[in-house]
Amino acid sequence: MFIRLPLLQQSLWYDEVWRTRVVLSGERAWEILTRDVHAPLYNAFMALWIRVAGDSELSIRIPSLLAGLGTIALVHSWCRRCLGIGAARRIAAWLLITPFLVWWSTQAKNTAFTLFFTTWALIALDSLVRDRTGRAVLLGAAAGALAIWTNLQSLLALVPAWGVGGVMLLRHGGSSNRLSRPGPLLLSATGTLLLAAPLLILKATQIEHLTRDYLGYLGPLQILRLLAVHLTTGEALALTEPWKLAALLVLTPVAGLSLTWGVRSLRRANAAWMPLAALVGPVLLLWVVSEVLVASGSQVRVYQPRNLVVILPWFAVLLLAGDGMRARVVAWLWVLLATGSSVLMITLRRDAVTVDVPNPAWREFARFVNESPGARQRVGVVSPAPLLPLRYYAPALDLGQIPPGVDPNREALRLLNERGWDQVWVVSVDHWLPIAPHEADTHGPIARWRGLRAWRHDRTGLDADY
Repeated sequence: MFIRLPLLQQSLWYDEVWRTRVVLSGERAWEILTRDVHAPLYNAFMALWIRVAGDSELSIRIPSLLAGLGTIALVHSWCRRCLGIGAARRIAAWLLITPFLVWWSTQAKNTAFTLFFTTWALIALDSLVRDRTGRAVLLGAAAGALAIWTNLQSLLALVPAWGVGGVMLLRHGGSSNRLSRPGPLLLSATGTLLLAAPLLILKATQIEHLTRDYLGYLGPLQILRLLAVHLTTGEALALTEPWKLAALLVLTPVAGLSLTWGVRSLRRANAAWMPLAALVGPVLLLWVVSEVLVASGSQVRVYQPRNLVVILPWFAVLLLAGDGMRARVVAWLWVLLATGSSVLMITLRRDAVTVDVPNPAWREFARFVNESPGARQRVGVVSPAPLLPLRYYAPALDLGQIPPGVDPNREALRLLNERGWDQVWVVSVDHWLPIAPHEADTHGPIARWRGLRAWRHDRTGLDADY
């Protein structure tokens, strides 16, 4: 919890404001639940949550925190049954402290919910393969449906798990009943798809809205970096490209060795199929999709690290499950590396891009503007980036959007004159449509906060020659 507290108290960023009353209220909430690009379960939960617990920064992040901790509890329970208490403790300790899960369990997004429900669904499938009872069928179907209603990314893990689980049942069946053994798994998968069918049909009609221009290509190098560096250190150790390359070269062979030890231990415990399917399947599927899109000449891209969040628990299992002395020593070194990386992420690297871009300090900016001289006058704020967080932190401010390619200072003065403002602040967001340094105002001081730069014009600047 100590590692997570600083992140839980940071300013809300754009996506998180969607989980507050600024957006999730009245007719707007219904529109989001039915038309938003994301699956609706998380937003529906948050719409109820904020009416009970409020929409403060801490309040809207608590569900993600609980989902992250719940994921660790699920994995610990599965590992204890399949691998023993020693491996369960190592794996839970790493998950508790690894920067990737520390970050996403403190953000009001559906990422932690996706991780929890997908992990639950995969563990339910593993139980179904071991114990083909009616109860296991129902639990597998329900858990899978909840995962899909939380995030379609869960299908990246569910589909390979269904396929590999079916093969496992066929291989271990006798000659007389081999074809009937996958029946319960097939029934469970069918139940999941039927329960999720309304959402799948709806999203199929909105597929053109599912793409994002910030997504990238997934190839072999990106896969190695994701597994060896991003999931283990959260990119907190190395910020420049030479150091990132050095981290990749050092950590890749060690991760490969640890994964090999983990696979051997899992095979001896007869528990390897599901972690392997849940790790290799999503990566392979997204890699194939990326290559097909590139080969077809499409400009659509599908990869960002959090799109593969579903692999995190099973990467941890394979990385730390080795049961030899050397494997256990290296496993605890991975835990120490994750601890150091998380500490760096919340201290020396708190303003740098690590697991994701840092939360811009919208709260601090809003407080500064509200306490500045002239705050009781009509004040406007303009930026090329969306200013939704200011509707949460400073609802009295008038907001304006600077169109692409327009001189920001000229546009600020035009809006100041047109809307009758007494002063206007121009804001540049470092990681979202930033204003180039040469376009910043040079007639006065530029104020800086984490992720933000801002400068002010007043009515005396209307005649300035910009």
